[in-house]
Amino acid sequence: STKSDEGGLGVVSAPRPITVCAGCPHRGTYLAIDAAVKKAGFAKDEVMVTGDIGCTILGMNPPFNLIWNEVSMGSSIGLAQGYVHSGLKAPVIATMGDSTFFHGGIPGLINAIQHQVPLTLVVMDNGWTGMTGMQVNAGTDGAFQAEGRRVDIEAVIRGLGPDRIHVVDPFDLKAMTETLVNCLKEPAGVNVVLAQRECAIQSARRGVTVGVTTIDPEKCVLCKRCLKMTGCPALSIQTSEPTNLSSKSPQGDFAGSVEGKKSIAIDMTLCNGCGLCVSFCPTNALQWEPVSETKEGAA
Repeated sequence: STKSDEGGLGVVSAPRPITVCAGCPHRGTYLAIDAAVKKAGFAKDEVMVTGDIGCTILGMNPPFNLIWNEVSMGSSIGLAQGYVHSGLKAPVIATMGDSTFFHGGIPGLINAIQHQVPLTLVVMDNGWTGMTGMQVNAGTDGAFQAEGRRVDIEAVIRGLGPDRIHVVDPFDLKAMTETLVNCLKEPAGVNVVLAQRECAIQSARRGVTVGVTTIDPEKCVLCKRCLKMTGCPALSIQTSEPTNLSSKSPQGDFAGSVEGKKSIAIDMTLCNGCGLCVSFCPTNALQWEPVSETKEGAA
């Protein structure tokens, strides 16, 4: 741990490679893919998961370690089909973002549907072209389009005629995982999973939060499961003192401040309350409340 000259917060930074942002919906998608592969009875190295250009490629890094390859914009579907045609017996999953789908994914999906290639395409629809600068894409909400109108990505996919399409909120880990398990166990045809939730950065800019995640440091046993499973940048390990508590939020800038107690802490300036970390806490030290309930309770 560290301590400032003024006796400030003692913080231990969790080592992380480049990863998705705190509150990113793609985190939920990749956690669900990982869980679904195991739940469907496959080893992680059996199921090929192809990646694509953009934020989605960060699924190749820890803690997910899911994406096998990434070549060019829209190539994930073509690569997945190639692996199927090569004789791969295990299920194949292609992943791509909504911007990539509009730009280069539609022809590949058409080809898979036409030739009935058994695969699952996961379209991670966050409504923006995130990694390259938050540009709008064809599916961005019409309120943010300078001119023209929004193209409904779900309608486009349904119009192409995949065998099955599932629209899921990636923050609903249970539903997302079960959906993917069903896709992995379905041997025939094309499955499309549309994981829809807005980019966390854009939501935060408008003051939109999912809920409020809090921690009871007395219950935290520092198993670090929340860190190891999610890799969320809003989580850290710290030892703090009462004099360091901030008045900027109900729990301070860092939630989890107990004198002399080393525990997981939540950086409230980064956390958007997605609650994914709560799913992995064995002691219920982490708790989540919807925004509406939190506001009512604070009133």
